[in-house]
Amino acid sequence: MGRDGQPNEHKTAALPGAKLDEAQGIVEHIIAVFGNVDEGGDRIHPGSFAKTLSERGHKIRVLDQHQTDSVLRAIGKPLALQEVDRAGLPMEIQQRYPEATGGVKAVTRFLLDTPEGAGAFTRLREGVIGEWSFGYDAVQADYSNEDGPDGKSFTVRNLREVKLYEYGPVLWGMNPATMTVSAKAGDGGQEDRAEDDSEPEERKPWDVFAVEGEFCVFKVDADGERTGDTLGCHPTEDEARQQVEALYASEDTEDTEDAAPPPPEEKAGRRVRADRVDQIKRLREAMSDLDDLLKWAEYGENDNDKGGGPPASTPPTSNEAGPDADSPDAIKERIALLDLRIRQFEMEVG
Repeated sequence: MGRDGQPNEHKTAALPGAKLDEAQGIVEHIIAVFGNVDEGGDRIHPGSFAKTLSERGHKIRVLDQHQTDSVLRAIGKPLALQEVDRAGLPMEIQQRYPEATGGVKAVTRFLLDTPEGAGAFTRLREGVIGEWSFGYDAVQADYSNEDGPDGKSFTVRNLREVKLYEYGPVLWGMNPATMTVSAKAGDGGQEDRAEDDSEPEERKPWDVFAVEGEFCVFKVDADGERTGDTLGCHPTEDEARQQVEALYASEDTEDTEDAAPPPPEEKAGRRVRADRVDQIKRLREAMSDLDDLLKWAEYGENDNDKGGGPPASTPPTSNEAGPDADSPDAIKERIALLDLRIRQFEMEVG
C-alpha cells in the first residue's frame, strides 16, 4: 500500500554477508537471490525487479513482518535498491549457493529515533533475527518441470517480472538459502505460500487520489492507476491514509461469495469486506437525510423570522418517530451518533 493491495505474495530468506552502520542505523543486505529454487517451488530470474525498482522505487516501504495495521509498522526507509549480478553478491552467498546468479541488494536505514525501528535494528545487529521478506505481485511467470536431487520431477514457477511493494525483517524464512552470519544482518525474501495448490490469485493495492478537493481511496491496477468506484473520500490525506491502512489490516476469512477470494499464496491475506463498505455508504446517506431534516426543523422552529424562505430541498418525512424526534436537538444528536458510527466503520473496516 502494498500497499494491497496488498500484498500479494511474500518471499523470505536470510542471507550472509550484510554490512551494518550502527551509528546511522544503516544495513546493506540482500533481499532476494536469483537462480535458486526456494521451498515454495519458485525461481526468481535476473531482470525481474528492474521495472518495479525503476518505476516504484520511491514508493517501496520497509515494514515490520508485513504488517500494515498502523503507520508505526514502517520501521525504516530504503536508501538504495538495485539488482546485482553474481559478482555483486557477498562472497559467503556465492560460496554457499553456487546456483545463485545474482539478487537484489538493499541499503536500508532504520528509524533509530523510534522504538520500533531501533528495536528491529538492535535485533539485526545482535543476530537475533537475520531474515528478510518482501511483498510483491508476480507480473510475469511461467512454469517448467525439473528433476530434484532425489530424481523426482517437480514444477518450478519462474518469476520473470515482479512488482515490489514492501520488504522488512521477519522471524523465519522458508528459502533453503536462509542464513545470516555475525552481527550484520542480511537476508533475502522468499514467499509465504499457503497449502493450496490452486493457481495464484494476486491482490492489487489501494492508494489515495485527490478528487475534487477531497482525498479518495481506490483499488489500483498493475500500473498503479485507480480502478472502480471510490472506497471512501476524506477531507485530509491523513484520514485517507488511515483508511488504506485499515484496508490492509482487515483480514477477510469469511463471506467470499460476492468478493474475490484472498490470494491462496498469501497466508495472511488482508482485504476490505464489501459489505462493510456498503454499510458506510448507507450510513452516509442516512446522515445526509438527517442533515436535510435538521434544516427543515430549524426553519419551522424559527417560523420564518429571519426570512429567506424554506430550504430548497423537499422536507424528508419522519412521521413514525414523532415530533420530538424531529426537534433540532434530537436530530443533531442522531447526526453525531451516525458520524461516530461512520468513523468507527472506517477505522475498523473489514
